[in-house]
Amino acid sequence: DGNVYVFWHAPQPGNTNGEAGRAVFVAHSANDGQSFATEKLATPKPTGACGCCGMKGFVDAAGNVFALYRGASEVTNRDETLLLSRNRGVDFEIAYTNGWKLAACPMSSASLSETKTGVLAAAETHGRVFFIRVDPKTGSTSPPVSPEEKGKHPVVIGNGADEVLLVWTVGTTWGKGGDVAWQLYDKAGRPTPEQGRAEGVPAWSLAAAFAKPDGSFVIVY
Repeated sequence: DGNVYVFWHAPQPGNTNGEAGRAVFVAHSANDGQSFATEKLATPKPTGACGCCGMKGFVDAAGNVFALYRGASEVTNRDETLLLSRNRGVDFEIAYTNGWKLAACPMSSASLSETKTGVLAAAETHGRVFFIRVDPKTGSTSPPVSPEEKGKHPVVIGNGADEVLLVWTVGTTWGKGGDVAWQLYDKAGRPTPEQGRAEGVPAWSLAAAFAKPDGSFVIVY
């Protein structure tokens, strides 16, 4: 429909309170990016923003707008935060938060994708990856689903059967590569026997994944 949304986080003007003084900004274009309205705070709530964690923006087929990022309202508050706008970016609500007391930046990333029944969001907390389902019509979210092992940098996608594939990295850290791991879940969020792990994720690299028309999945790393 010609809508383009640009998200970023930065210190609020005049605020010297470090990461707690950062905020998520959004700029909206209604003409395919030819011009943008003046940027504004995505949410007036002082969530802060973790300086090094990756943020993800997304728009679903109905025009609902999402932003998933790690807050930092205090030094020890590293809550993964999901913003949702159901009026094409005019207003955003906090649809979900996952608390994490950590006095450091975990250098995490996030993932958003769409299925026929809603939107999937994945992130990291307490050293483990997780995903949730989001109903954009109501703003409600499911309880988080997480594998047992520790991991980072999740990617979550679904197929036409409403199965969900969660992919993540294992052992990756600053300047160090590791493995890629995956787990398939049924539409109820229960793990299936389809899971695995493979070596070969280079340092500074991430995994990607997509669903094929026949419902099978492909992982790229």
